[in-house]
Amino acid sequence: MSDTKHILREVAKGSEVAFRALYRAYKDNIYYTAFRLSNDEYVAEEVLQETFILIWKNREKLTEVVNFDAWAYRIAKNVFLSQLR
Repeated sequence: MSDTKHILREVAKGSEVAFRALYRAYKDNIYYTAFRLSNDEYVAEEVLQETFILIWKNREKLTEVVNFDAWAYRIAKNVFLSQLR
């Protein structure tokens, strides 16, 4: 079993320690992706924060997520598009 699956299960249970580990593992890539799309540090930071807020709010669903990378980046993309409006 992958470390990511274990971390996701722990986050789904409400573990803040696991959530911090998940954040550390994905924050740079999500920030960089948002920055590439926006060319704006402020927007990239906002997208990063809102993405992880939504991940935490929807943590119960994490055990059902097959591909966390795709799921997280989809959330980030949706947050970014919302920022444009």
